Amino acid sequence: TAGRDFDRSRTSVIVGAEAGTDLSAAYSFRALLPRFFGAVPRALDEHLPKLTEDSFPGLLTNVIAGRIANRLDLGGVNYTVDAACASSLAALDASVKELSSGTSDLVLCGAADIHNGINDYLLFSATHALSPNGRCASFDANADGIVLGEGVAFVVLKRLSKARRDGDRVYAVVEAVGGASDGRSMALTAPHPEGQRRALERAYGSAEISPAEVGLVEAHGTGTVVGDRTELSVLTDLFAMGGSAPKTCTLGSIKSQIGHTKCAAGLAGLIKAAKAVHHGVLPPTINLDSPNPGYDPETSPFVFQARARPWSSERRVAGVS
Repeated sequence: TAGRDFDRSRTSVIVGAEAGTDLSAAYSFRALLPRFFGAVPRALDEHLPKLTEDSFPGLLTNVIAGRIANRLDLGGVNYTVDAACASSLAALDASVKELSSGTSDLVLCGAADIHNGINDYLLFSATHALSPNGRCASFDANADGIVLGEGVAFVVLKRLSKARRDGDRVYAVVEAVGGASDGRSMALTAPHPEGQRRALERAYGSAEISPAEVGLVEAHGTGTVVGDRTELSVLTDLFAMGGSAPKTCTLGSIKSQIGHTKCAAGLAGLIKAAKAVHHGVLPPTINLDSPNPGYDPETSPFVFQARARPWSSERRVAGVS
């Protein structure tokens, strides 16, 4: 309820983000110039940003969380986590642990990614990850890469018992969060099936939920050929072993709609899934004309929605990668 009081001393802010924006690079460039020229050349001076105390959020990412805590007068912990494209879900994991341990009663869990500059395009181009067509087609046979997006996302997290006691609107319940690293593999950016399987098994094991109960999976689904095939294969094996019947779970990715928002991607998917659970709607995925060759429409537990459909199940369970 707007204006309702709460214990600000036990409210925390945890954000997923990474440094290195174009503005940050411009600040660093200005700082380095005197080393080579003795002073910033006059012709460049007027074009480069000048450092002020408000420059810190772009340079020290923790100031993003710190500034929010400062402006909202919050006394819990505040910090930023960087786990690349998993940053916002790493922030979710940390937030859930903060609440589970009882050290916070409320957590503002968020993510910010405004990386869409020349450096990002050069780096992603070097790994051949960008879609030449400029279109993210998650799980489509003709998918040819990612499309970069940017965004800011926040959710308010609270222990379910306190949310019910306080009469809060609950959109969805986070039953468990699971994660894993791939360990040693052929390449830094190549997905490893066993790492993905471990993360899924840990999440479903902690939640004590069978994949057969899940009606929606909001996948990572970046639109890369190898990534989509690997994710689809791992999900299919795990759900089939869990007893999922064919065509019982909707699979999709918000990246086909807003692009890959990197640090904010996980929370973007979480918000989409939470809205689907709350409103009882199975959301569609665009740009999917002919599914990935690894998909068997007759035996797969998954189905792709071309348009929104009612989700009529009494118990609605979604997974987010």
